[in-house]
Amino acid sequence: MLEQDTALATLTLNNGLYIQYMGNGYVSQTCFGAELGQGRAEVNRICTKYGAIIRQFANRDAEVLYPDGEVAHFHKDDMSWTIINNKGKRRHFKDGVSRDIEPIPCACETDPESHATMMIREDDVVTVRYADRGYFCQHKDGTQMFTSPDCTEIRIEKPGFASHKLRIVVADEDAAGQRGGKMGNLLKVEERSVDGRIVETFLPDGSMSQTFLDNVACEDGSCEPRYRHILKRADLSVVVIDSSGNISLISSNSRAALCEAGSKTKVDHSDVDKDYLAELARPYGSFVPGVYQALISSEADESRI
Repeated sequence: MLEQDTALATLTLNNGLYIQYMGNGYVSQTCFGAELGQGRAEVNRICTKYGAIIRQFANRDAEVLYPDGEVAHFHKDDMSWTIINNKGKRRHFKDGVSRDIEPIPCACETDPESHATMMIREDDVVTVRYADRGYFCQHKDGTQMFTSPDCTEIRIEKPGFASHKLRIVVADEDAAGQRGGKMGNLLKVEERSVDGRIVETFLPDGSMSQTFLDNVACEDGSCEPRYRHILKRADLSVVVIDSSGNISLISSNSRAALCEAGSKTKVDHSDVDKDYLAELARPYGSFVPGVYQALISSEADESRI
């Protein structure tokens, strides 16, 4: 959907974690010093807007972890893929040719009281299907994924990394295509998201970010889809970054002033306080009082504050 060049935004945290917000809506994490690893040492991990985790290793191998327990392994040495589904069946792909290989043994057991079904695979993947249709999966590296019963939320956690939550607010793709923020409308993030998918990242310092595809006003009066990243800091300030390099800084004092002039609600990170969303809905070239704006561009003389 996004054909133009996109910008990246990087956060550096005190615990040595780098968070990178990518122009395609994905969120990458890297630990300080990871690039010095050898062999199968994890260099970084990427959370996609579909709830999968892509792990990349120092030897240029990779693997993709899915919420249902499926795993895809990429082997750089022979440029091949090995796919393991959530039942332990394996398939090998190379040079456009696929073949089934020996499956991984699994053990299943159903609890008679809770009716939850647990499956343990020999490759150290554990899954639990609960009676309410909720789903839990723990992968070999310790990554835990929980899918809600209605499949509208996927929580992803791994010790030492920021946690993610994928929220799907519209499951129907046709309905999602009719969505998106409009100029002048103070819609909630859930209503502004064009494709109905929001990636929330919970940072160790207490901040939380939301990444979603939004319609952004252009100079000619039209709108174009861009990924926006809203960083909600613990001090109640907000930073808005989009995939074109635009940055907006809304201090806690500015948020309080916008609330006082608007809804007069309490300034917090709840859905009730949405006066600051005027920055997302403003027409091109206009300004919201108290909001600092900037553009960071790789082109000469294009950056401005």
